[in-house]
Amino acid sequence: MKRCFLFLLLCFIALYTKEGIDNYLKDTQQQDITLTCLSDIADQVTAIPLKTGNRTLLSGAKDFKRHDGHLFLINKKQLLHFDMQGNFQNAITCNNPLSNDRVRVKDYVIDPIARQLIVLDEDAMLHYYTFEGGKLGSMPFPRQIQPQKIGKLAFHQGDVWTTIDRINRNAKGEWCLEQWLYRFDTAFTIVEARKLEMTDLGRMAINYVLNPEPAVTDERLYIQSAAPNPDYLPEDTLYLLSRNKLQIPEGFNEILPLRIGARYLISCEFNPGNPTDNYLFCHDKKKHRSYTLKTGLTDNFYNTGQVPDLQAMDLNSQTFCFLRSGKSLQEAFPANGEDETGAVLFIVRLKG
Repeated sequence: MKRCFLFLLLCFIALYTKEGIDNYLKDTQQQDITLTCLSDIADQVTAIPLKTGNRTLLSGAKDFKRHDGHLFLINKKQLLHFDMQGNFQNAITCNNPLSNDRVRVKDYVIDPIARQLIVLDEDAMLHYYTFEGGKLGSMPFPRQIQPQKIGKLAFHQGDVWTTIDRINRNAKGEWCLEQWLYRFDTAFTIVEARKLEMTDLGRMAINYVLNPEPAVTDERLYIQSAAPNPDYLPEDTLYLLSRNKLQIPEGFNEILPLRIGARYLISCEFNPGNPTDNYLFCHDKKKHRSYTLKTGLTDNFYNTGQVPDLQAMDLNSQTFCFLRSGKSLQEAFPANGEDETGAVLFIVRLKG
């Protein structure tokens, strides 16, 4: 009798859970059309025309980061420095193939404590610069780790964090590709290392993700990666919320498919080579609704068109940005002939 009761109880719980998820997803689908514009999730968008004095085109710039009145970006594998009014300050690195100081930038972090920039190049070398572009030194990335791939860098709690793909032997003695989170001090001495696993989503999933990135919520660091299939995200989000998997503990070693913001959970994939892969997923924790958009949000602040390419500017996933140039700027920023680049950075502050 006891076994029969437990079996019926489990069946009831499973049925109730499935019905709840189905109803949630049905509600979510009905709400999709209500999220269309940037103003639906953003309370402020700031436009910064980037003035390079015709030095270089910026249409492909990426990895925008800021500190105090400084703005940095990577353009054509070169690290450039602007102020927050968009005035060009200096080129931090040189990408001239004829120069002995050539550095092909892969990634960088701002160290606000030492007021320096730590740059990782495509040859796994680390370079240190002042904000004014003065070179402080170079060193190889720690060789004892033998990384197959070095992920995105992040500066948090005075240290540099990054994900690393490594080939190791598993318990069966088989070679396998693993993903690890490493914490280094600014001299790149290892502080700690954690083996990463894909978080439990209540279904079968590949235990490897592309392009994992560090992010922070409530001062605790976690790793997130855009989901390869956005169709699962509404159900995955509900699953994670129902199990408090988004309350990040110390030493968290799971990879999440979402960025955790103050109000919104965000997952964004932008592939200019294959627009069919693009999507913007947003879950509003305040309204308990999820939205998936394949073409992004409409910019109703400056009328630059669709925005499928939001880039996170901070680890807390509260500030995002996108870059526009050319025809999309004709209405809000007509060319004045002063700067041929015509590139404008739009900084998006999400609602709290």
